Amino acid sequence: VGANVAAVAQAATQGAVQGAQAAGVDVVAVAQAASSGAVQGAQAAGVNVAAIVQASSAGAVQGAQAADVSVAALVTGHATLGAEFRLYDDKISSTDQADRNTNNISADVDLTWNARPGTKLNGTFKTTIENSSTPGQFGFRKVDTSATLTQGLAFISKNLEFTLNPSYTKSIFIRASRIDSLITWKAGFKYTADSKRYPWFASFDFKDERKTTNENKSSVEYHDNTYEFKVGMQY
Repeated sequence: VGANVAAVAQAATQGAVQGAQAAGVDVVAVAQAASSGAVQGAQAAGVNVAAIVQASSAGAVQGAQAADVSVAALVTGHATLGAEFRLYDDKISSTDQADRNTNNISADVDLTWNARPGTKLNGTFKTTIENSSTPGQFGFRKVDTSATLTQGLAFISKNLEFTLNPSYTKSIFIRASRIDSLITWKAGFKYTADSKRYPWFASFDFKDERKTTNENKSSVEYHDNTYEFKVGMQY
């Protein structure tokens, strides 16, 4: 007959509800009582209702993980952006009266992404104006950026982790044709004991550092490697 069965059923249901309400029947209370009775009946028959609900929730989480949806992936930290003005004395000496007032975009970003259990990625970016202790220089714009990857090595030990940390610092001197840079690479392993009474740890780190003074003239101030082994307590 071409009738919309779903529409007919919905209309019948609405009519029944309206009729019951017109007769003074509390439909919500009846539905709650029926639901409560169904739960009590299931429990009396030996059905663990809480276990079924818990299993359904666990199944939903596992399904999301199987679909490559990271339930625990969170980004925490802070990010700020502003402007900075630095007013220097106009008269440094009787022969040097140049205007040294300067400004800079001030940024401070520090974000951590917990990609999955055992894997964490941190990134930082910061810009400031610093005073200089170098004769003939009065200040410089400093840019710092770094990234840190922390990876648990559960296939070896649940208490062992690996860290990789590259960083770059650039100092741009104000009213001068001088730019300094510092490039650092760090890598290390850390083992942390399970003991709550003696929570000791042991770590081994390697660092490669190169500083260039006045990179416009490609002058390397120093380049060194550092190896460090530490044992300690961490409460």
